[in-house]
Amino acid sequence: EDGYHIVRDIDSTVGVAISDASLPPRTWNGFLAPKTYKNVYLDTYHNQVFDDIFRTFTIDQHVKLACSLPHDRLRGADKPLIVKEWSGAMTDCAMYLNGRGIGSRFDGSFPSGKPSGACGARSKGSSSELSAQQKKDTLRYIEAQLDAFEVAAGWYFWT
Repeated sequence: EDGYHIVRDIDSTVGVAISDASLPPRTWNGFLAPKTYKNVYLDTYHNQVFDDIFRTFTIDQHVKLACSLPHDRLRGADKPLIVKEWSGAMTDCAMYLNGRGIGSRFDGSFPSGKPSGACGARSKGSSSELSAQQKKDTLRYIEAQLDAFEVAAGWYFWT
């Protein structure tokens, strides 16, 4: 609440975003409630990259989970949601994603768990080297997330 009032003392019209702290958005119902607090948004985050369980997901499992988000996670919040930092990535293979000089969970070069596959072109920084199937899967995953996130007030795509 202190942060809200600090912002309001400077500008009464600017939006105030608060993080969901990786909790379900409904957890925050009643906190900075819209009836009393104006122009407050809840910043929610969902990825399918950093948890070990996602390393072995098929494209169908990624899409199914994305499609379930509006029903399981995104509905029922008492303030508008902004989905932050979502992407088409289904692995943590992107260069420097886990930090400079730190590897990937997916290929086993990150110091945890066992590898699920090779990063290959996914670590190059350009989609131009992905296989036709990888491009098709990425597009399918992005489209599923776009459909899911339509229930939100907005989103940020992480490139």
